[in-house]
Amino acid sequence: MKLCESLSLQCSRRNKSFKYFVLCTIERKRSCKIFLAFRVPAKALCVDYTISNAEMLLQHGFRVREGEVVEDVAERTKRGHIHLDPDGADTLDHYCESRMLCILKRYHCPEDRKEDDMRKRSINEIKSLQRLRRCKNVVTLLESFEYEGSTYCVMEYVWRGSLWALIRRNKHLDLETTRLFAFQVAQAIGEIHASGISHRDLTSSNIMIGSSGNLKIIDFNLCKRLDSKNTRMNSFVGTYSAMPPEVLHCSPRSGQKSTGTSYSKEIDWWYLGIMVYEMLTGKQPFAIEGNLTRMGFYNKVARSPHEVDFSSIEDPCAKDLITQLLQAELSERLGATGGVSHILKHKFFLGVKNTLDNSATLTDYIDARILECIKAIIAGERDR
Repeated sequence: MKLCESLSLQCSRRNKSFKYFVLCTIERKRSCKIFLAFRVPAKALCVDYTISNAEMLLQHGFRVREGEVVEDVAERTKRGHIHLDPDGADTLDHYCESRMLCILKRYHCPEDRKEDDMRKRSINEIKSLQRLRRCKNVVTLLESFEYEGSTYCVMEYVWRGSLWALIRRNKHLDLETTRLFAFQVAQAIGEIHASGISHRDLTSSNIMIGSSGNLKIIDFNLCKRLDSKNTRMNSFVGTYSAMPPEVLHCSPRSGQKSTGTSYSKEIDWWYLGIMVYEMLTGKQPFAIEGNLTRMGFYNKVARSPHEVDFSSIEDPCAKDLITQLLQAELSERLGATGGVSHILKHKFFLGVKNTLDNSATLTDYIDARILECIKAIIAGERDR
């Protein structure tokens, strides 16, 4: 089956049509653009990019109660984010959960030799999210379609932003928050692997913060479908600064790649170790410093965990978990044998809570740029 035919099949499974009003661009990537959109039922599918003012959304009954977020923005701004008052957060949650606000991910499919690769990535993400639709810690795919020559994925909007942004706002996270978040990510990796998928790029930028501190994993376009428990991979993909040594070894520029170089799904457990370290310290364990060559960086990572600075991590259980996850030698890495069950039995997770006690204070921030885009629809009843 040709790629275009396969993509059409994936995009045709829709029960009804919607019109999407694009409110703003959230992110531009090489392979795609990510938009925030307003979604309403319609007679025919349509994507409208012409909105210049969100006032028109009031015509569709989109209403958020005015609160301190509008009246006292200056006092509630932190590193480019604004803290919503409880009523504003609850109501915004309502519109996200009802899917009126959503994310549109538009893949670029340029007419050159990379077209097939972009189509493969979009099909990869669509199929993987469909397979993971029951995983509570994976972003929900609402639908997918082709429109005017582009492929679109429609996903739930998780407005509290990424784990990366949360860490940057707070410089680092406390031990209990880190424990809960790491537990959720570990559980999700276990479900992803059980579904026959390896994510391959599990960084804090690809983890979104939902209500009550529930995490959502996004960005499955680089993931790999696993044919068996022992599936091997050799693509040089992921986030360079967080890559495990076996993936760095696959780089054609590393000087290390040789015939038979490959890796397995256990790379996802390495990414978990990177993430736990980052949450507790606010930085990554392997810094790419000024004059460090690719070979030098590879050699540094390949000596892990001996090259990791644990001086700012006081909790011995956290240190032990990171040490076991960041084992360069795969046979010694926690999760390589026993999988998620062995990881969740680690003493670091003893007594982990189900929710964050301070979730509203910690996480109820929205990107100030996005709030500026939608604040016209944050209107008080007294204005009507």
